[in-house]
Amino acid sequence: MKIETAGLAFLFLLFLVPTCSLVCADDPFWSGDNDPVWNDYGIVKCWFSKDNITWEEATVDLAELKLGEPFYIKTLIKAKKDLNIMHCVISGFGSKQDFEVIEGPSAFSEYIDIWNPVKNETHELIWKLRVKSDTNWAGGNSPINMDAQFTKNGGYTLPPFTIVNVYILDELWEGYTEDNNDNDNTNDSSNGISTPGFEITVAFLIITALALYRRKTKAKK
Repeated sequence: MKIETAGLAFLFLLFLVPTCSLVCADDPFWSGDNDPVWNDYGIVKCWFSKDNITWEEATVDLAELKLGEPFYIKTLIKAKKDLNIMHCVISGFGSKQDFEVIEGPSAFSEYIDIWNPVKNETHELIWKLRVKSDTNWAGGNSPINMDAQFTKNGGYTLPPFTIVNVYILDELWEGYTEDNNDNDNTNDSSNGISTPGFEITVAFLIITALALYRRKTKAKK
């Protein structure tokens, strides 16, 4: 009887291992070399890229970047239960940040709020960033970290982890320009995006004022 039980257990393991491998291979959170960060409420995984084509899984131990050089960060975040809200933020160390967002869902060190995510709902977030040209940390390492929190009645925070450890070379990137040098350019109009609607409104008010002035002048004549 013991031999038969052991044989059944062995056959079960033979079936389970390839099945698990197949599932993991199709799951972007678990495929690849590095595991995601997760708890019972949510799961996060990040990648780094220099060209938005070839991606390296977090944590990337070392990436050499020049002053002003662009790069990309991609995040997948998923709720494992129906939640009230989930947040995530990419950030660095120090009061003066070494990086700025050119395009993306948020500015650097600004939280993204995803309200009422449902179970197994996955969100992909991609930022295009660059090293600030005036950083004081040229010639040193500057990590970029991910923090995430999932809230259902109470808050459940994942341990922060490093997405990429950037070594900032003390030389200016060949393709650098001063456009958007000091302002994050994100989808939020409060974070560096110009507001053409305001300019149109000012122009309209000026034209209206001139028209009224001309009418008053003609009336006096």
